[in-house]
Amino acid sequence: MSPLGLYIHIPFCRQKCYYCDFLSYQNQEKRIPDYLHALKTELVLYQKKYGKLYFDTIYIGGGTPSMLLGEEVTGLLSVINDHFLVDAHSEITIEVNPGDLSQQLLAMYMESGINRISLGVQTTDEELLKKLNRDHTNRDILRSVQLMGEAGLENYSFDLIFGLPNQSIEGFQRDLKQILSLQPAHLSLYSLIVEPNTYFHRLESEGQLLQPAEEEERAMYHWAIEHLRGAGYSQYEISNFARPGYASRHNLKYWRNQEYIGVGLGSSSHFDGARYSNTRKFSQYADRLMEGELPILEREIVTAASMEVDYLIMNLRLIQGIRLSEYQERFGVDFMERYGRKLAPFLKSGHLLLEGNWIRMSTEGFDISNTILVELI
Repeated sequence: MSPLGLYIHIPFCRQKCYYCDFLSYQNQEKRIPDYLHALKTELVLYQKKYGKLYFDTIYIGGGTPSMLLGEEVTGLLSVINDHFLVDAHSEITIEVNPGDLSQQLLAMYMESGINRISLGVQTTDEELLKKLNRDHTNRDILRSVQLMGEAGLENYSFDLIFGLPNQSIEGFQRDLKQILSLQPAHLSLYSLIVEPNTYFHRLESEGQLLQPAEEEERAMYHWAIEHLRGAGYSQYEISNFARPGYASRHNLKYWRNQEYIGVGLGSSSHFDGARYSNTRKFSQYADRLMEGELPILEREIVTAASMEVDYLIMNLRLIQGIRLSEYQERFGVDFMERYGRKLAPFLKSGHLLLEGNWIRMSTEGFDISNTILVELI
């Protein structure tokens, strides 16, 4: 069996960001001890059912995992090491709010094996941070970078959002330049999407959310690609850029349709011939585990047809695109014979590029990626 990825969901936040639709809850800190006990129970159940699974990436996400005490994170990773095989060269990531990081907490992270930090920066603009309802400041970002530098941790990633309310192209350019002055190894760059059931969605429905026009938002994205390339970053996925050797190994498992297990409330998995997800309700999650059962809510067997759809969607998110020989090996059909006629207009317009054994989206193709994928699936 190839090494698996392990995702651990921590669904707690001090306050809900106005754009966020992730599964997270504020003012629920009292639930943390019971939740961590349940997480450990779930991990042990996986070991009982499947034996000592082999992981080479671990990702602790949320929510805000840095709300946990250092001892709580260390204890969680100890359970993983006690019950599974963890590769000596694993990539182990934790998401951190810039305002949470301290010298002591960082030391505990690194002693427990964490070697990559994903810092939830979003923007360095103080006014925009307030509009997003973030609970950190630009000073916290600078302090976090200083602490990681002093500790010798080089593999840190920043999350950055663009297309924010009232954000100009010039403002975004200043933002990105300041981010790059901090020299992150990796950058995830996301366009703001107003999701249902968020505070921003309510403002939008009331006509009170002033976002940049679509052409401005696309101009920000295209400028960022060129500027990051000039700064030594390679774009390897629609929204992700890295210095050489620092692409996210864990996230690449998702995009390459490799197997992974997700534990915790609402987590998703691709494992043992199926895709499945956990319940999103605290009580249901705990009750199932107390009964000695995994808290799985939905399960879908991976068929040849669904595997092909997943392969197309995920691989076309990657800059390298689809390797035509690999596609034929997996699915027993020539890609261009099956899809060439549908894709001909996009190849002619330059939105898709056919380069030897590869077909991929161009930068302009990513702008209309949903249209292209509709034609395929």
